[in-house]
Amino acid sequence: MGSLIISFSGRKNGNCDEIGQYIASTAPGENRFVRFGELNVHPCSGCEYECFGGACRYREDDIYSLWEETGGYDRVILIVPMYCGNPASLYFVFNERSQDYFSHNESDYEDVVRRLYIIGVYGKAETSPDFVPCLEQWFEGSGYTGRVLGIERHLYGQKLGDRVLDVAEVAEKIGEFLKEGWGCKMSGEIWLAAFKRLEASRKLCSEPVEYDKEGEAAMNAKYGSVD
Repeated sequence: MGSLIISFSGRKNGNCDEIGQYIASTAPGENRFVRFGELNVHPCSGCEYECFGGACRYREDDIYSLWEETGGYDRVILIVPMYCGNPASLYFVFNERSQDYFSHNESDYEDVVRRLYIIGVYGKAETSPDFVPCLEQWFEGSGYTGRVLGIERHLYGQKLGDRVLDVAEVAEKIGEFLKEGWGCKMSGEIWLAAFKRLEASRKLCSEPVEYDKEGEAAMNAKYGSVD
């Protein structure tokens, strides 16, 4: 088993996606990263509230199957950006459409909350004090605490477009946040080491490689061309 990581960012390959891909590449087990915005999910509109008395009329889109898939993972990790002082609208679509699933699978709710972790990416707690508490509503009355990690970009002097994972401290915070249930082998220090290896690999892959035309000609002459 492993982690199912879902990004609710509307921006492909932004901070939320990079955090999700980073967790998927470093956490133990078989992990899957999902961009919620790429799923076929209809918002709660154009209906007659069928989910209150039966099945949602959009039951055949991806939201129900996504929840069914969560049962195969030890951890479900939601990564949510802040837009205009609130969690992204994709996150609210996810919440609203989840009602149909849990109204027919009430016994699953407690188990989902037990495995749920949320990472919120935003500017600053001082100017957006309600962002993290909004995400914490999942855990009200559950007895679980410390399940929401807020990553404040302004603490690191970051602006729009900056990569939050360029800050090594962020990787360490993520490791400390998610180490519950994984023991010391996934401590913040281990996550930081994994982050440094990932960065070294990315740098290596991004460096230009000089084309050795004479060397290739010599190899082709000796072993034959593969063209």
